[in-house]
Amino acid sequence: MIKLDDTHKDYFVNDPEENAGTGTTQDGKVIDFSQGGTTPMPKPKRGRKVLWWTIAVCVAVLAVVFYLRYCSPYVEDARMTGFVTKVEKRGMIFKTYEADFISEAALTDTTRVYSHDVSFSVDNPEVIARLQQMQGTGRTVTVVYETYYATLPWRGASKSVITEILNQ
Repeated sequence: MIKLDDTHKDYFVNDPEENAGTGTTQDGKVIDFSQGGTTPMPKPKRGRKVLWWTIAVCVAVLAVVFYLRYCSPYVEDARMTGFVTKVEKRGMIFKTYEADFISEAALTDTTRVYSHDVSFSVDNPEVIARLQQMQGTGRTVTVVYETYYATLPWRGASKSVITEILNQ
C-alpha cells in the first residue's frame, strides 16, 4: 500500500471527531460553534462604502439646492409704492392671501402703456388687515417685499411676498 504524504495546510485544530463544534479561521483564530459562537463578519465591500457616500453627497446637494430655490430669497428689502386694487384669499388646499397692486411708477410713466398689475402673496395677518383697509381708498401704500426663485404652495402663488407696510 502506498502512503500519501499530506503536505497541504488544513484549518482544523484537532480531528473533527474530537471537537465537533469548533473550527479555525484562515488567520488561526479558533471559533467554538457549540457555545453559540458566530462566524466573523466579512468586511464591508468598498463598493458599498462608495455607494453610501455617493447617496449622502447627493442628498446634501439636493438639500442645498432646495434651500436656495425655495427658502432663500434672492431679493430682500425691496420697496414699491402704489395702490392696492385687490386683496383676496385663494387656493384649493392651501388658502393664501394674494394682493394685486398698481405701481405708482407705472401710472406716472407717460412713455409706456400700462400693461398689468403687480401680484404679491401675503403671509402676515397684520399686513393682510392693513392692505384690506387700504384697498380701494386711492391712497398710496409703500410695501416691503421679498422675491424667491420659486413658489411653495403654503407661501402663496406669487414669487414675491409682502413682509411689511411702511406708511399708514
